[in-house]
Amino acid sequence: MNNKYIELINNFINGKLNITDLNTSSYNYSFYNSAIDILNELNINRLFYNDVTKILSKSKYNDIFIEMMKNIKTELLYKSHCHGLNHNIRVALFALIICVNEDISLEDFIIIIEGAKYHDIGRENDLTDDSHGKRSAMKMDFLKDEYSNEELNLLKTIVTCHSIDDEYFDSVAKKNNIKDIDRCRKMYNILKDSDALDRVRLDDPTIKINLMRTTTAKELIPFAYEMYESYIKY
Repeated sequence: MNNKYIELINNFINGKLNITDLNTSSYNYSFYNSAIDILNELNINRLFYNDVTKILSKSKYNDIFIEMMKNIKTELLYKSHCHGLNHNIRVALFALIICVNEDISLEDFIIIIEGAKYHDIGRENDLTDDSHGKRSAMKMDFLKDEYSNEELNLLKTIVTCHSIDDEYFDSVAKKNNIKDIDRCRKMYNILKDSDALDRVRLDDPTIKINLMRTTTAKELIPFAYEMYESYIKY
């Protein structure tokens, strides 16, 4: 991956980006302001950039994360402003924050980050497409020398399910011979939430808090708008 992106990731983790509240002139301002109001109504804490950097300053996974991102096979990614490299980097950063804040094990963290890197490699366009997760999972065998069959099945399950409704998770997990359904569901929840937080880049950038699965993702909703606003100016 281009050194520019590695520098961006390092700067983000180390609190060196200028990420602030959205200006009223921003296209996303009304969505952002509405998200803040909803969090206040629900008495849910809002995470600011300084909170994120404090979380990551205690992380044991930052160096592993950076190495994993350095090794991303960009040639496999869908080439698109909407679902391409920049989207995958942001999803991976959200996954890093959630994993650290929710005390996810190293083994599960690694699989989640692989999922964040490659969850859209099966895309054929930028339209709504429930099947792209399954197509992405079908392309995951390039990782078979790096992971056990069980780990690869976990990865394929969370990637398959990230583009379909929650109600189908159990059936996909069983089909993929997942032994620990609860463990896999927790990993899936983080990938799905991380992807949903980057909806801020879409024409309709509404993030529906009732559809978020993890506490940390709910707390990150306003920050997702702030991060994107700063990221695209990098």
